Amino acid sequence: MAAPPVKPEPVSTARDIPRVSRGPSTAATARHLVSLKARLTWATLTRSPAVIVGVVLGALWGLAMMLIFGFMLVSVPNILPPEGVLATAVVTGAAGTVLWWVFSIVSGRADATLHASQFALFPLPRTGIVLGQVLGALVGIAGPVTAIGLVLHATMWREQPAALITALLLMPVGGVLMILGNRCFTALAERMAAKRRVGEAITLLFLVMLMLAGPMITAVMAGVGSLGESLYSVAAVLAWTPVGALWAIPADIAAGSWVMAAARIGVVVLTGAALAALWNRALRTSLEQVTGSAATGSAKQVHGAGLLDRVPARPWGTIAARSLIYWVKDPRYSGSLVVIPVMFLVFWISSSGGMGMLLFAGPFVGFLMAYAISADVAYDHKGFALHVLTGVRGWEDRLGRVIGMLLPGVPLTGLALVLACMFSDAWHLLPGLTGVGLLALLGGAGISSVISARYTFPVPLPGQSPFKTPQGFTVLNILAQMAAVLVMALFTVPAAVFLVVQMVTGNPMWGWLGLVVGALVAPAVCAGGIWLGGKWVDARAPELLSTVSSYR
Repeated sequence: MAAPPVKPEPVSTARDIPRVSRGPSTAATARHLVSLKARLTWATLTRSPAVIVGVVLGALWGLAMMLIFGFMLVSVPNILPPEGVLATAVVTGAAGTVLWWVFSIVSGRADATLHASQFALFPLPRTGIVLGQVLGALVGIAGPVTAIGLVLHATMWREQPAALITALLLMPVGGVLMILGNRCFTALAERMAAKRRVGEAITLLFLVMLMLAGPMITAVMAGVGSLGESLYSVAAVLAWTPVGALWAIPADIAAGSWVMAAARIGVVVLTGAALAALWNRALRTSLEQVTGSAATGSAKQVHGAGLLDRVPARPWGTIAARSLIYWVKDPRYSGSLVVIPVMFLVFWISSSGGMGMLLFAGPFVGFLMAYAISADVAYDHKGFALHVLTGVRGWEDRLGRVIGMLLPGVPLTGLALVLACMFSDAWHLLPGLTGVGLLALLGGAGISSVISARYTFPVPLPGQSPFKTPQGFTVLNILAQMAAVLVMALFTVPAAVFLVVQMVTGNPMWGWLGLVVGALVAPAVCAGGIWLGGKWVDARAPELLSTVSSYR
């Protein structure tokens, strides 16, 4: 039987080859990223009635600030001469640019919506991600506020038509420069912010900036009348920097200084090129090295148990060592250490370098350190659970926590006492202040040992911002803390009375009596608080553990 004829296979053509998708285009990628940012921003702002109320109040506050700022800028040509208008334009423009660039360090950690690492596993063109990040920066509150601010900034040149037209034409350039710097520093900080230590340092730095904002504004407002020619000198320097060159170009155009204008334009172009190059490099790193450097790093060799090997082999010694580690590595504790030098500086500014609040910096440091352990049980939830399970006695728990606090607390309080007397030139008050400081530190530690055994309140969880308000924190918790602060303050009265008498009469004997009273009463109050707090821990340890467990 003959075999059936074999049919020849059809020859494939270019039309029959399936096309491989190359992913979305640049415009489509940017459109999707901006849409994603807009939807997530809207969802965040409307996720609860409380957030909506906060957004409305914040918008009203921002509108009021914008109206005040706008009125000030619009009034500049009516108050200052042309050189004053130039100085104001350069300084305010440079301040806005720096604010956009620096704010990326904070906002880049809080808002990771459009970070490049979020899209590293998707087949998206890098140019689309770049364009999406630039346009996405305008979504939200900062974009419209900046646009309004740029318009108001340009109106300062209304007395000079050539400068006004130039300022209006340069508005988009200024906005792009701000956003470009913002995205550049965000991309550079993205990998660092992923590390917990760097993120915690950024949070603490932001707190320091907030605490110093008030004294700095007060100092500036107090000395604004004496600025005079110094403001013009500052503006002259800023006009040749990357953040200020753009804002001086309208004055050069109006004055016909074409060479100066061209030189400043060169500074702006070089700045934009440098920021774009840095951003491109950081963006490529974020897209190519998603897993970070953890996989290639070598494991650190650890020998022994570290600090736990160097303390007495007793429960209270181990607890003290662990507490000391918390004071160094846990930002919820170390935040108090950061606040201390900042508060010292605030006291010094408030005292204008003389006697005043600065004089009481030592007792305040002791008080702050002692109060920090009033929430020890809530902070140390897992450690306290281990104490309950292993049968650690209450007084050992209290003693270990107090020793862990005193190890950094004693030298910091002593240093604050000496520095306060040195800057205030009040060495004759050192004995009396030392007595008050002992009661604030040791007596406060005893009071905190009792408070943390009888009362707990919700605290930020490990890894969270130490300044975050935890869920479940109510007005009653605030009132209870205020009562605890009042009780701790009352225990400093025995030595404070002698200090006040010395300051009134000028007799140094009263200060030495205050030191004796503090040296005798403070250890007694501390020991009594450890004993009483330990008794209460023994009596209600399961109940206390159940309470702090509910905060998780």
